[in-house]
Amino acid sequence: MVLAKRAVRIAKAAPAQDRNEANWRSLAVLGGAMRSAERLEDARAVLYASWLALNTAGRKPLDEAELCSRLALLHRDLRQFDRAESLILRQIELADEPRAVARALLDRALVQWESGSTDLAKIAAGAREALSKLGDPPHKEDEPYYRVGIQFALVTSALDPLSDPDLLLPMLWQFFSWAPPDRECLSGAKAIWLQGLVFRRLGRFDEARESFRTARRRFVSLEHSKLSALVTVDWGILELESGNRAEVVRLAGEAFPLFRGLQLHPEALTCLALFCRAAANDTLTASMANRLRTQLERAR
Repeated sequence: MVLAKRAVRIAKAAPAQDRNEANWRSLAVLGGAMRSAERLEDARAVLYASWLALNTAGRKPLDEAELCSRLALLHRDLRQFDRAESLILRQIELADEPRAVARALLDRALVQWESGSTDLAKIAAGAREALSKLGDPPHKEDEPYYRVGIQFALVTSALDPLSDPDLLLPMLWQFFSWAPPDRECLSGAKAIWLQGLVFRRLGRFDEARESFRTARRRFVSLEHSKLSALVTVDWGILELESGNRAEVVRLAGEAFPLFRGLQLHPEALTCLALFCRAAANDTLTASMANRLRTQLERAR
Protein backbone atom coordinates (compact mmCIF):
# COMPACT_ATOMS: atom_id res chain seq x y z
CA MET A 1 0.00 0.00 0.00
CA VAL A 2 2.89 2.42 0.80
CA LEU A 3 4.42 1.77 -2.64
CA ALA A 4 1.03 2.28 -4.31
CA LYS A 5 0.55 5.68 -2.62
CA ARG A 6 4.09 6.64 -3.58
CA ALA A 7 3.18 5.83 -7.20
CA VAL A 8 0.36 8.40 -7.01
CA ARG A 9 2.77 11.07 -5.72
CA ILE A 10 5.23 10.31 -8.52
CA ALA A 11 2.40 10.54 -11.08
CA LYS A 12 1.41 13.99 -9.83
CA ALA A 13 4.98 15.16 -10.21
CA ALA A 14 5.25 13.91 -13.80
CA PRO A 15 5.49 16.35 -16.75
CA ALA A 16 2.09 17.59 -17.93
CA GLN A 17 2.09 15.56 -21.16
CA ASP A 18 2.75 12.34 -19.24
CA ARG A 19 0.56 13.10 -16.25
CA ASN A 20 -2.73 11.61 -17.45
CA GLU A 21 -1.16 8.29 -18.37
CA ALA A 22 0.85 8.20 -15.14
CA ASN A 23 -2.28 9.05 -13.15
CA TRP A 24 -4.40 6.22 -14.46
CA ARG A 25 -1.60 3.70 -13.98
CA SER A 26 -0.78 4.82 -10.43
CA LEU A 27 -4.47 4.86 -9.50
CA ALA A 28 -4.84 1.36 -10.95
CA VAL A 29 -1.93 0.14 -8.80
CA LEU A 30 -3.40 1.85 -5.72
CA GLY A 31 -6.84 0.31 -6.40
CA GLY A 32 -5.27 -3.11 -6.77
CA ALA A 33 -3.45 -2.69 -3.45
CA MET A 34 -6.71 -1.67 -1.74
CA ARG A 35 -8.45 -4.72 -3.21
CA SER A 36 -5.67 -6.97 -1.89
CA ALA A 37 -6.19 -5.36 1.54
CA GLU A 38 -9.95 -6.15 1.21
CA ARG A 39 -10.87 -2.45 1.19
CA LEU A 40 -13.27 -3.17 -1.63
CA GLU A 41 -15.36 0.01 -1.66
CA ASP A 42 -12.22 2.17 -1.54
CA ALA A 43 -10.76 0.06 -4.33
CA ARG A 44 -13.90 0.58 -6.42
CA ALA A 45 -13.68 4.37 -6.05
CA VAL A 46 -9.98 4.45 -6.95
CA LEU A 47 -10.24 2.06 -9.90
CA TYR A 48 -13.11 4.00 -11.44
CA ALA A 49 -11.10 7.20 -10.94
CA SER A 50 -8.37 5.39 -12.87
CA TRP A 51 -10.92 4.64 -15.60
CA LEU A 52 -11.77 8.35 -15.90
CA ALA A 53 -8.06 9.23 -16.03
CA LEU A 54 -7.56 6.65 -18.78
CA ASN A 55 -10.38 8.22 -20.82
CA THR A 56 -8.71 11.62 -20.43
CA ALA A 57 -5.34 10.21 -21.49
CA GLY A 58 -6.91 8.53 -24.53
CA ARG A 59 -7.75 4.85 -24.33
CA LYS A 60 -5.29 2.39 -25.83
CA PRO A 61 -6.62 -1.16 -26.28
CA LEU A 62 -4.03 -2.89 -24.10
CA ASP A 63 -4.33 -0.27 -21.35
CA GLU A 64 -8.11 -0.65 -21.35
CA ALA A 65 -7.76 -4.45 -21.25
CA GLU A 66 -5.47 -4.20 -18.22
CA LEU A 67 -7.94 -1.98 -16.36
CA CYS A 68 -10.88 -4.21 -17.35
CA SER A 69 -9.00 -7.12 -15.78
CA ARG A 70 -8.46 -5.24 -12.51
CA LEU A 71 -12.10 -4.13 -12.39
CA ALA A 72 -13.36 -7.64 -13.18
CA LEU A 73 -11.43 -9.06 -10.22
CA LEU A 74 -12.88 -6.35 -7.98
CA HIS A 75 -16.47 -7.01 -9.09
CA ARG A 76 -15.90 -10.74 -8.58
CA ASP A 77 -14.81 -10.02 -5.01
CA LEU A 78 -17.94 -7.86 -4.59
CA ARG A 79 -19.97 -10.82 -5.95
CA GLN A 80 -21.27 -8.67 -8.80
CA PHE A 81 -20.76 -11.47 -11.29
CA ASP A 82 -22.65 -10.09 -14.31
CA ARG A 83 -20.56 -6.94 -14.24
CA ALA A 84 -17.37 -8.97 -13.78
CA GLU A 85 -18.19 -11.18 -16.76
CA SER A 86 -19.03 -8.20 -19.01
CA LEU A 87 -15.64 -6.66 -18.18
CA ILE A 88 -13.88 -9.93 -18.97
CA LEU A 89 -15.69 -10.18 -22.32
CA ARG A 90 -14.47 -6.66 -23.13
CA GLN A 91 -10.96 -7.72 -22.09
CA ILE A 92 -11.15 -10.67 -24.51
CA GLU A 93 -12.20 -8.31 -27.34
CA LEU A 94 -9.17 -6.11 -26.68
CA ALA A 95 -6.59 -8.87 -26.15
CA ASP A 96 -3.82 -8.90 -28.75
CA GLU A 97 -2.48 -12.44 -28.40
CA PRO A 98 -3.65 -15.96 -27.39
CA ARG A 99 -2.02 -15.98 -23.95
CA ALA A 100 -3.96 -12.86 -22.89
CA VAL A 101 -7.19 -14.40 -24.21
CA ALA A 102 -6.43 -17.61 -22.29
CA ARG A 103 -6.01 -15.78 -18.99
CA ALA A 104 -9.28 -13.91 -19.54
CA LEU A 105 -11.12 -17.12 -20.47
CA LEU A 106 -9.93 -18.73 -17.26
CA ASP A 107 -11.08 -15.71 -15.24
CA ARG A 108 -14.47 -15.96 -16.97
CA ALA A 109 -14.78 -19.66 -16.05
CA LEU A 110 -13.98 -18.83 -12.42
CA VAL A 111 -16.62 -16.06 -12.38
CA GLN A 112 -19.23 -18.42 -13.85
CA TRP A 113 -18.37 -21.02 -11.22
CA GLU A 114 -18.53 -18.59 -8.31
CA SER A 115 -21.79 -17.08 -9.58
CA GLY A 116 -23.58 -20.39 -8.97
CA SER A 117 -23.92 -21.47 -12.60
CA THR A 118 -25.00 -25.10 -12.87
CA ASP A 119 -23.74 -25.43 -16.45
CA LEU A 120 -20.60 -27.33 -15.49
CA ALA A 121 -20.00 -28.48 -19.06
CA LYS A 122 -19.83 -24.87 -20.26
CA ILE A 123 -17.47 -23.89 -17.44
CA ALA A 124 -15.20 -26.89 -18.06
CA ALA A 125 -15.16 -26.15 -21.81
CA GLY A 126 -14.04 -22.58 -21.09
CA ALA A 127 -11.21 -23.84 -18.89
CA ARG A 128 -10.12 -26.35 -21.55
CA GLU A 129 -10.18 -23.62 -24.24
CA ALA A 130 -7.95 -21.49 -22.00
CA LEU A 131 -5.50 -24.38 -21.65
CA SER A 132 -5.36 -24.88 -25.42
CA LYS A 133 -4.45 -21.22 -25.93
CA LEU A 134 -1.73 -21.30 -23.26
CA GLY A 135 0.00 -24.12 -25.11
CA ASP A 136 1.65 -27.28 -23.79
CA PRO A 137 4.11 -26.59 -22.29
CA PRO A 138 3.01 -23.05 -21.49
CA HIS A 139 5.21 -19.96 -21.32
CA LYS A 140 6.98 -19.90 -17.93
CA GLU A 141 5.05 -16.89 -16.60
CA ASP A 142 1.77 -18.62 -17.56
CA GLU A 143 2.51 -21.79 -15.58
CA PRO A 144 0.40 -20.75 -12.54
CA TYR A 145 -2.59 -20.13 -14.86
CA TYR A 146 -1.97 -23.48 -16.53
CA ARG A 147 -2.02 -25.36 -13.20
CA VAL A 148 -5.22 -23.59 -12.14
CA GLY A 149 -6.76 -24.27 -15.56
CA ILE A 150 -6.10 -28.01 -15.41
CA GLN A 151 -7.40 -28.22 -11.86
CA PHE A 152 -10.50 -26.22 -12.73
CA ALA A 153 -11.29 -28.19 -15.91
CA LEU A 154 -10.78 -31.40 -13.98
CA VAL A 155 -12.94 -30.59 -10.96
CA THR A 156 -15.85 -29.22 -13.03
CA SER A 157 -15.73 -32.23 -15.36
CA ALA A 158 -15.52 -34.68 -12.46
CA LEU A 159 -18.55 -33.08 -10.77
CA ASP A 160 -20.63 -33.05 -13.97
CA PRO A 161 -22.68 -36.28 -14.21
CA LEU A 162 -22.97 -35.77 -17.99
CA SER A 163 -19.25 -35.31 -18.65
CA ASP A 164 -17.34 -37.71 -20.87
CA PRO A 165 -15.48 -40.11 -18.50
CA ASP A 166 -12.84 -40.70 -21.17
CA LEU A 167 -11.64 -37.10 -20.71
CA LEU A 168 -11.02 -37.46 -16.99
CA LEU A 169 -8.03 -39.77 -16.62
CA PRO A 170 -5.89 -38.00 -19.28
CA MET A 171 -6.61 -34.67 -17.53
CA LEU A 172 -5.75 -36.23 -14.18
CA TRP A 173 -2.38 -37.50 -15.41
CA GLN A 174 -1.77 -34.05 -16.93
CA PHE A 175 -2.49 -32.45 -13.57
CA PHE A 176 -0.20 -34.94 -11.82
CA SER A 177 2.66 -33.82 -14.07
CA TRP A 178 2.25 -30.32 -12.56
CA ALA A 179 1.40 -31.35 -8.99
CA PRO A 180 2.94 -34.75 -8.09
CA PRO A 181 0.67 -36.37 -5.47
CA ASP A 182 3.49 -37.88 -3.41
CA ARG A 183 4.72 -34.52 -2.09
CA GLU A 184 3.67 -33.38 1.39
CA CYS A 185 2.45 -29.99 0.18
CA LEU A 186 -0.82 -28.33 -0.78
CA SER A 187 -0.50 -29.04 -4.51
CA GLY A 188 0.17 -32.72 -3.80
CA ALA A 189 -2.84 -32.93 -1.48
CA LYS A 190 -5.03 -31.28 -4.13
CA ALA A 191 -3.85 -33.82 -6.69
CA ILE A 192 -4.92 -36.69 -4.44
CA TRP A 193 -8.29 -35.00 -3.77
CA LEU A 194 -8.91 -34.55 -7.50
CA GLN A 195 -7.94 -38.18 -8.03
CA GLY A 196 -10.71 -39.09 -5.58
CA LEU A 197 -13.26 -37.00 -7.50
CA VAL A 198 -12.28 -38.68 -10.77
CA PHE A 199 -12.40 -42.20 -9.31
CA ARG A 200 -15.81 -41.46 -7.77
CA ARG A 201 -17.12 -40.24 -11.14
CA LEU A 202 -15.77 -43.45 -12.73
CA GLY A 203 -17.45 -45.63 -10.06
CA ARG A 204 -14.11 -46.81 -8.63
CA PHE A 205 -15.33 -46.27 -5.07
CA ASP A 206 -12.58 -48.06 -3.10
CA GLU A 207 -9.87 -46.03 -4.81
CA ALA A 208 -11.88 -42.83 -4.40
CA ARG A 209 -12.38 -43.53 -0.68
CA GLU A 210 -8.65 -44.03 -0.10
CA SER A 211 -7.86 -40.84 -2.05
CA PHE A 212 -10.31 -38.78 0.03
CA ARG A 213 -8.96 -40.25 3.27
CA THR A 214 -5.36 -39.39 2.34
CA ALA A 215 -6.24 -35.94 1.00
CA ARG A 216 -8.17 -35.00 4.13
CA ARG A 217 -5.34 -36.08 6.39
CA ARG A 218 -2.93 -33.89 4.44
CA PHE A 219 -5.28 -30.88 4.33
CA VAL A 220 -5.76 -31.11 8.10
CA SER A 221 -2.00 -31.36 8.71
CA LEU A 222 -1.56 -28.28 6.49
CA GLU A 223 -4.34 -26.54 8.49
CA HIS A 224 -6.32 -25.83 5.33
CA SER A 225 -9.78 -25.77 6.88
CA LYS A 226 -11.95 -25.19 3.82
CA LEU A 227 -10.38 -27.95 1.72
CA SER A 228 -10.51 -30.28 4.73
CA ALA A 229 -14.25 -29.63 5.01
CA LEU A 230 -14.77 -29.92 1.27
CA VAL A 231 -13.08 -33.30 0.95
CA THR A 232 -15.14 -34.53 3.94
CA VAL A 233 -18.34 -33.64 2.09
CA ASP A 234 -17.01 -35.26 -1.11
CA TRP A 235 -16.27 -38.41 0.87
CA GLY A 236 -19.78 -38.29 2.35
CA ILE A 237 -21.31 -38.01 -1.14
CA LEU A 238 -19.30 -41.07 -2.17
CA GLU A 239 -20.71 -43.07 0.74
CA LEU A 240 -24.26 -41.92 -0.10
CA GLU A 241 -23.79 -42.98 -3.72
CA SER A 242 -22.47 -46.38 -2.65
CA GLY A 243 -25.34 -46.87 -0.14
CA ASN A 244 -23.11 -46.81 2.94
CA ARG A 245 -25.19 -44.51 5.17
CA ALA A 246 -23.51 -45.69 8.39
CA GLU A 247 -20.20 -44.34 7.08
CA VAL A 248 -21.87 -41.01 6.26
CA VAL A 249 -23.04 -40.77 9.89
CA ARG A 250 -19.53 -41.61 11.11
CA LEU A 251 -17.97 -38.91 8.90
CA ALA A 252 -20.51 -36.35 10.10
CA GLY A 253 -19.88 -37.29 13.74
CA GLU A 254 -16.14 -36.66 13.49
CA ALA A 255 -16.39 -33.52 11.35
CA PHE A 256 -16.82 -30.87 14.05
CA PRO A 257 -14.17 -32.27 16.43
CA LEU A 258 -11.85 -32.40 13.42
CA PHE A 259 -12.45 -28.76 12.44
CA ARG A 260 -12.71 -27.27 15.93
CA GLY A 261 -9.04 -26.31 15.90
CA LEU A 262 -9.12 -24.91 12.36
CA GLN A 263 -10.34 -21.48 11.28
CA LEU A 264 -13.39 -22.01 9.07
CA HIS A 265 -15.39 -19.13 7.60
CA PRO A 266 -18.89 -18.84 9.21
CA GLU A 267 -20.59 -19.40 5.83
CA ALA A 268 -18.58 -22.58 5.26
CA LEU A 269 -19.18 -23.68 8.86
CA THR A 270 -22.95 -23.31 8.34
CA CYS A 271 -22.82 -25.57 5.27
CA LEU A 272 -20.85 -28.16 7.19
CA ALA A 273 -23.30 -27.97 10.13
CA LEU A 274 -26.28 -28.56 7.82
CA PHE A 275 -24.48 -31.53 6.26
CA CYS A 276 -23.70 -33.05 9.66
CA ARG A 277 -27.19 -32.47 11.08
CA ALA A 278 -28.92 -34.02 8.07
CA ALA A 279 -26.54 -37.00 8.17
CA ALA A 280 -27.17 -37.53 11.90
CA ASN A 281 -30.96 -37.38 11.30
CA ASP A 282 -30.67 -39.76 8.33
CA THR A 283 -32.29 -37.17 6.04
CA LEU A 284 -29.21 -36.41 3.93
CA THR A 285 -29.61 -37.21 0.24
CA ALA A 286 -26.99 -37.07 -2.52
CA SER A 287 -28.70 -34.08 -4.18
CA MET A 288 -28.82 -32.18 -0.86
CA ALA A 289 -25.18 -33.02 -0.18
CA ASN A 290 -24.19 -31.78 -3.64
CA ARG A 291 -26.04 -28.50 -3.10
CA LEU A 292 -24.29 -28.01 0.24
CA ARG A 293 -20.98 -28.86 -1.41
CA THR A 294 -21.54 -26.13 -4.01
CA GLN A 295 -22.32 -23.58 -1.28
CA LEU A 296 -19.26 -24.68 0.69
CA GLU A 297 -17.03 -24.42 -2.39
CA ARG A 298 -18.16 -20.83 -2.99
CA ALA A 299 -18.06 -19.71 0.64
CA ARG A 300 -15.47 -17.05 1.40
